[in-house]
Amino acid sequence: MKEKRIVALDVGGTKLAAAVFEGRQMLASGRRPTLVEGGPDEVFGRIAMLLYSLLDKTGTRAGDLLCIGAGCGGPLDSETGVIYSPPNLPAWDEYPLKQKLEAQFLAPAFVENDANAAALGEHYFGAGKGYRNIFYITASTGIGSGIILDGKLYRGTNYSAGEFGHIVLARNGPRCNCGGRGCLEALASGTAIARRAQREIRRNSESTLAEIIERGGRITAREVAAAARKGDRLASEIFSDAAEYLGLGITTVIHLLNPELVIIGGGLAQTGSQLFEPVRRVVSQRAQRRLADCAQIVPAQMGVNVGVYGALAVALERTGQAG
Repeated sequence: MKEKRIVALDVGGTKLAAAVFEGRQMLASGRRPTLVEGGPDEVFGRIAMLLYSLLDKTGTRAGDLLCIGAGCGGPLDSETGVIYSPPNLPAWDEYPLKQKLEAQFLAPAFVENDANAAALGEHYFGAGKGYRNIFYITASTGIGSGIILDGKLYRGTNYSAGEFGHIVLARNGPRCNCGGRGCLEALASGTAIARRAQREIRRNSESTLAEIIERGGRITAREVAAAARKGDRLASEIFSDAAEYLGLGITTVIHLLNPELVIIGGGLAQTGSQLFEPVRRVVSQRAQRRLADCAQIVPAQMGVNVGVYGALAVALERTGQAG
């Protein structure tokens, strides 16, 4: 008798990704643009078309489906599967994603915050295999995290734990998208790096980044990192400051949670040692030795597949098959 199949779905602000698994073996996967401008029902229509195409491709019938695991930007309620206006999904206000998936595909659906899902994905399949106390960070356009304590995902009182990007590190720092000031996300995210470069370049036209502005382009964090590697003074200062703030944030987490592993994923992690060396240096200088010595800081391993493998991990955890 063949094993029942799991559909894994990753709902992002720019792309939808999904896969069909039999056990832990991926049978097929696919992607489509999210196109959030059309509103949540239009996006759900694209989700349904993507999933139906994968079910058809793998010959998966309704009775073959064990469940659907989904990761989505929060805030959300992981028990009811209701989405509450994520910044990257405009108009998804109290959107019942779990209910919609279950009605459409006649199978149980489990919805989790995407950073939590990614943490589970790395825990089961990636850099976190074999570890029980993990702090996972996604550092990209924004900054989020997922917390694994004693081998289990920690969700908090109302499923909102892990807002690492909104710990306050600078009392009068830059305004954050959350409405506060001095949040880590406003100091060290890809968006923050690019925004500071755009602002500083007006006062420092000697930077090579000025050429991007002169061509009518927009500076990104990737370009700041590349310029820093080539020795651009302004770019080096901006990227170094961001890495230092991230290291300070991680120091706080190490003191609070005493993890054995800190995993960093997302676009900024792709800069490799350019990010990891200063982050590790700050932690070694600022964290208490006994805590710092047992906390490895490593890059994520799942790469672009973290979304669908995270959603698979959510399904495995909720159906008791995570062992």
